[in-house]
Amino acid sequence: MIAWSVASLIGVAHGSSTYDWSIASAYPADTASGNAADDFARLLNHAGVGTPRAIPHFQDKAGVASVQKRISQQPFGVLFGGNLAAREPFLARSIKPYVVHSIAQARDMASIDRPAYRCALDRLGLVLLAVIPWPPTGIWSRSEINAPSDLIGMRIRTYDESSKRVMEMLGAQAVFLPIQEALAQIKAGRVDAVMSSGDGAAGRAYAEVLPNFTALGYAYPVSFLVANKRFLERLPELQRTAILTTGIQTEHHAWERLPERVRHNYEGMEALGIAVHDPGPLALLEAISRAAKEDSRNSPPSDNRTAQMLTQFCAQLPLDRPRSAGRKALTREPDQPFPHQEMSR
Repeated sequence: MIAWSVASLIGVAHGSSTYDWSIASAYPADTASGNAADDFARLLNHAGVGTPRAIPHFQDKAGVASVQKRISQQPFGVLFGGNLAAREPFLARSIKPYVVHSIAQARDMASIDRPAYRCALDRLGLVLLAVIPWPPTGIWSRSEINAPSDLIGMRIRTYDESSKRVMEMLGAQAVFLPIQEALAQIKAGRVDAVMSSGDGAAGRAYAEVLPNFTALGYAYPVSFLVANKRFLERLPELQRTAILTTGIQTEHHAWERLPERVRHNYEGMEALGIAVHDPGPLALLEAISRAAKEDSRNSPPSDNRTAQMLTQFCAQLPLDRPRSAGRKALTREPDQPFPHQEMSR
């Protein structure tokens, strides 16, 4: 159970106007997580149930680890699922490579996974309020990546141990770094590329030194908008209900806006002079897909629920789904044709 300051807990739980309700995030305001924190604050502040003012706090300079620490002292936060994997492996479920291939599939998977997400977060002393989607993962790089051979020797920041292993299998010098540290390494010239959604303000930061973006459709990551369980349990029922309802509304807004968010990101890249390669070279996508499949075979999920959920979801997918899709396919419904050649399984 995550600890909670008794004085803060009592003061906030009683609805004292002395306290604000902080929503902590490690990401900038203009990102999927930042937008979710802002939406949640705005909706809750207009719910009319006598809650203290909810205020989002962006770009925690100490990174994700300090955001998790702040959750122990403040009521709300938006946490990236991959960063919780060491404590609850299932919470990194969404960063498994090439499980889903469109926003529609990612949303379906999040719905299937919600009960398990809720249980895993409960064991951390957190209550799931919303699953917040990010745009799909690609690679930002100093030089163009036209073939698998271009990855050999490239110093690439990855976002978890699995993606690190996949890149290393293709010859890259992969490093697993938190995003704040990765940005510093990129600007210092010690990192050549970064695996990331590159969403909003994060993408603009990459664009200063990484002029190429290659769409991979590698994964459709999610963050979690959460509340401290002990805090929530001590609130009046009317306020608890308002918080849970606001979380549902926040998640709905996030998914509905995601296709437009992807389009907006691409427009922003092109305006900044970024060379956008979407879809990425077929040989590259096939090589990464093969490496990801091999890594999955060699490193089976440590959490049995992960395997069970993968099996359940994959059984519902069409057998002819390609391994990756370009920007047009991101917003297509599952029964619509994809615009480019199907990749080998």
